Amino acid sequence: MNNHKPAKGIGSEVQLIGRRARQVWTLLPRRHKWALTLAAILMACTSAGNTALPLLLGRLVDGVKAGIDQGVGHAAAYRFAAEILGMIAVVYVGREALHVWRRYLVENTCTRVNREMSVRALAHLMRGDLGAIHQNRVGALQGRIFRSDMDGFVTFLRIGFLDFFPALLTGIFANVAAVTKQPYLGLVVLGVVPTSLYLTVRQLQSQKGVRLKLARSCEGIEGTVIEILSSLEYIRAADTYNVEVRRMATACEKRRVKEIGHHFTMSLFGAAKALNEGLFHIVLLAAAIYFAINGTISYGDVLTFSILFMNIMGLLSEVHRIRDRGHEASIQVGDLAAILTHPVDRSF
Repeated sequence: MNNHKPAKGIGSEVQLIGRRARQVWTLLPRRHKWALTLAAILMACTSAGNTALPLLLGRLVDGVKAGIDQGVGHAAAYRFAAEILGMIAVVYVGREALHVWRRYLVENTCTRVNREMSVRALAHLMRGDLGAIHQNRVGALQGRIFRSDMDGFVTFLRIGFLDFFPALLTGIFANVAAVTKQPYLGLVVLGVVPTSLYLTVRQLQSQKGVRLKLARSCEGIEGTVIEILSSLEYIRAADTYNVEVRRMATACEKRRVKEIGHHFTMSLFGAAKALNEGLFHIVLLAAAIYFAINGTISYGDVLTFSILFMNIMGLLSEVHRIRDRGHEASIQVGDLAAILTHPVDRSF
């Protein structure tokens, strides 16, 4: 039931993720598609709000400074600040309300899909060819269906509509705002992208398939536990208690060693990407201060560009995690598709 072929290279894996995403979308009932489409519209609204905040902050600083320089008085400056702060408060409240609505739509859809696909997979297996089913360890098969494959299917929806698309839209809005406001500073903002993507690709190549191997090891451990619990009478009669415990301890230790190595390597790449982000942030601030001193942009724009830069970095920080989880989920969706297309026993 595991007839997928591992993808070779980053490009092939991205293509695999795209194919699985289309497959997941095709399997969704129409009512779920409408709910997710509405969630996508809400994403665009919240991304626009995220971009409006740094623009309003820059306007607040510039407006207060201009009012003080022109001698309009403290009362007028306070009124202007109160108006801008009120607009910022409205954006915050509206954005969070849309966030809650979007998360409810996505999570409600995911829980319903999880329920429906679990029942569908089990119903199909109950009518499947017994010879092929018995080729798999029952414990591992059960864990793969209800912990791995279902999680993989729902993960596609969650990482898309809760993580990737919101970050992508926010990054696009921030890029457009930065380039429109000052093209040269916009290019500095975009300059962080190639280096960050290069580090991400290197990270993916070095850790390719590790998370999937960890998931498969969990399935093997689950299968072992179920086998042991179902054979307790034999184990006690044969006095193989110590043998089974050592077998379980060895399997858990192998997984622990692989997992700690993976986490340490990930932390090194995370540090490299954080240093790269800090370097470009400093370069951006230096360039913004230079333009502000020379009167090309206002001093409030320095704050605006700094926050827009952080919005773009939010997208880049999601790239690796989303791609890694997406690749793992794509293989799990392939396993689930193989189960759903498994030949039905001739008795049915």
